[in-house]
Amino acid sequence: MELKFIWELPDSMSVKEVESYFNKFLDFAEKYDDFKNLDEIKIIEILEALDQLAERQGYTYELLDKKLMQRVENLIFKIWKIENEEIVDIISVIVIKLGLKNVFNYMKNVLKDELPQNIKIIIQETIDEAGEHIEDPYHSLKKFIR
Repeated sequence: MELKFIWELPDSMSVKEVESYFNKFLDFAEKYDDFKNLDEIKIIEILEALDQLAERQGYTYELLDKKLMQRVENLIFKIWKIENEEIVDIISVIVIKLGLKNVFNYMKNVLKDELPQNIKIIIQETIDEAGEHIEDPYHSLKKFIR
């Protein structure tokens, strides 16, 4: 499966359409058994495709289905490479866009570990940006909806 089509998806789609693309993407990505040995360029391509889907999810203004969210979190935990700044940066963006609480909490915990400064900065910025509302990516928009 080529992932290039994901960048060509329309920005605005129904929740069902977005969920369908998430399922197709996850079915593809979950076939990799060992992300630790996968080329980092391929990992980044997979994460960038996931970020594109997270963007489309954001345009629905609804939270991602809980089962899909769990699958996304499981995938991110398999992919996680703390030593790669680009991977951590893309994951941070996805975490905020989809409200991935479990990955967010993991990031908060890993911040206590010995990490390169550039990685610590990315994680701390993610924590600061999400604040107390990681589970609701639309929290800051609610003041405009009233």
